[in-house]
Amino acid sequence: MTSTRYRRYHVTAALGRGGIAIVYLAHDQRFDRQVALKVLPASLLLETALGERFDREARILERLKH
Repeated sequence: MTSTRYRRYHVTAALGRGGIAIVYLAHDQRFDRQVALKVLPASLLLETALGERFDREARILERLKH
């Protein structure tokens, strides 16, 4: 994978693929840190239950401190 920019993220590598999403290694330019960026295909965001589940997971993970 070549390096790609998406909004404030500089995506450098694919880390893994699950049942519905792909996780990428990225650099968050706003906070100057490495992050895992989970991306759902746009077609799946239209499915209300999956979109809500994805949003809920993102809010939970945002609160983690490690």
